Amino acid sequence: MKDFFNKIEDDKEWDVCGITEECSVGKNQTQYIIENFLQSYFIVLKKYVFAQNFFKQFFKDYKRYERKEDVVLNGEKRLSRLLLDNKIVIKKVVRNLYDPFKEWKSVVNAGSPFIKKSKFINKKYSQKYEMLYKYKNFIQKHTVYNSELIDRYLTANNINISYFYSIQYCIITVYENIKYIRKKLFTINLKPYKKVVKIFGINIIKNTYKQSGFQTIK
Repeated sequence: MKDFFNKIEDDKEWDVCGITEECSVGKNQTQYIIENFLQSYFIVLKKYVFAQNFFKQFFKDYKRYERKEDVVLNGEKRLSRLLLDNKIVIKKVVRNLYDPFKEWKSVVNAGSPFIKKSKFINKKYSQKYEMLYKYKNFIQKHTVYNSELIDRYLTANNINISYFYSIQYCIITVYENIKYIRKKLFTINLKPYKKVVKIFGINIIKNTYKQSGFQTIK
């Protein structure tokens, strides 16, 4: 963690720094709106940002939400919008728009010291995209993190660790990824804000809203 924080602190240009960002699209009465926002599982702020009245007011007004969609809308999106409106410089650690739920290996390789716990406890994420098969091998090879801490957490939450090392899990994950790859090879999406036609993995048409909005730390 020390090297990670040193990397962040070596860049002097940011006021607020996160690890990953997300990009979403919404619509008002006349047009589609593309919005980038920091994901809130890790955010570092300069001291003077804490002292700003708008920042204090944000948390004073903030309500507790149960649904993830409401947390993103009223928390992450609103906070990023508020920071930008007040000329706060936002940067991030991971260059690409990786999804930490789906692409956990890519996020770790890109410099993140964190893995979302939902990747392990939510089948929607654990069986799709970058698999958890023999996850300890990857962690031990690419990080200095003590993977035994993950095992303790999984055991405490009654999650069968051996499942991620089983042939059953491997087959299920491979099957899910074949469906994902098939989608990547042949895609037709002609929504007003996202036009993609892909044949054999080659983009015939590509005009998509999803793009990086914040600079990456140096």
